[in-house]
Amino acid sequence: MRRPHALALLAAAGLAAAGCSTSPCQRLGEKLCGCTGQTSQTCSTQVENQLKAVNPDQVQLDQCQVLFDRCNQPVGAVFCEWVNTEAGQIACGLAPDPSTIPTT
Repeated sequence: MRRPHALALLAAAGLAAAGCSTSPCQRLGEKLCGCTGQTSQTCSTQVENQLKAVNPDQVQLDQCQVLFDRCNQPVGAVFCEWVNTEAGQIACGLAPDPSTIPTT
């Protein structure tokens, strides 16, 4: 399974908020940082740098808020273990929701 660090940075970059440390995109990236094994400062700086590279619109900011709000492990689960499951990755925006992928 892929490491959460790389996925967190990709998700954050794809749904980014430029430079605002309190944006939902920054908070989502920082939440996922806890599972990377890096220091929180190092990971937070990397997320912030990725976010600064993107100029999001309001739709992207709103999507980050939705993802941040639903990126919570079930009662009794360990967050970093849960986020590596399919359900955790979908909830946190690290993988697409199969129910939203169009079929042809």
